[in-house]
Amino acid sequence: MHASGEYLTLIDGDDLIEKDLIATLYRHCKEEQADIAMGHYFRYDESDGKFHVFHIDHHTNFEVVSPQEAVIRQTHWGKYNNSNYIVTVCKLIKKSCFQNVEFPVGRKFDDEATTHKLFLKANKIVQVNKNLYIYRKRKNSIMTSGFNLSWIDDFIPIYESKIADCLLAQLPLKDIRQRYLNILSEYKHLMEIYQLTDSIQYHTVLQKIEFAEK
Repeated sequence: MHASGEYLTLIDGDDLIEKDLIATLYRHCKEEQADIAMGHYFRYDESDGKFHVFHIDHHTNFEVVSPQEAVIRQTHWGKYNNSNYIVTVCKLIKKSCFQNVEFPVGRKFDDEATTHKLFLKANKIVQVNKNLYIYRKRKNSIMTSGFNLSWIDDFIPIYESKIADCLLAQLPLKDIRQRYLNILSEYKHLMEIYQLTDSIQYHTVLQKIEFAEK
């Protein structure tokens, strides 16, 4: 990685950031001596022109989170907004955390493949309870485009590699495994809706679900 700064932040070219994002996250990194600081984001949906905001716990200005807990929070929707822990945006990350961490080329779910690795290489993470990033949900994004079997081709090896990383890091796997099963079940349902039950991907997902449920 060719970067001269001590910390790095990743911003999607179509998104927006609050003007104090860098200053806020940098201050918390320094004050708490943390390798990663992260804020909250809210979403702008191009399809309906509305902003969608996740409710923030304003009882505290920030929270110090262990690397292991940050990875586990990727599995919890509701209390923590798991997607905020999965995406690489809205974070200030010490450059050393990126050593030997690469984004997959030509595949979807690159955040799923990398963010947990960055967390596990950090000494600690500061979660700042402030909306600092505006994510633009585009009309032609992966979230809005029609279902495609290539999603499964990309997702399965990425998530199974993630499970292996978490196993090596001695993390409890119950919630991580359950999220994998939930996503596989959702893909199974989508393939049934789109009448893709003769596909190789459908039978692969059935096999994975069978293994995961044992």
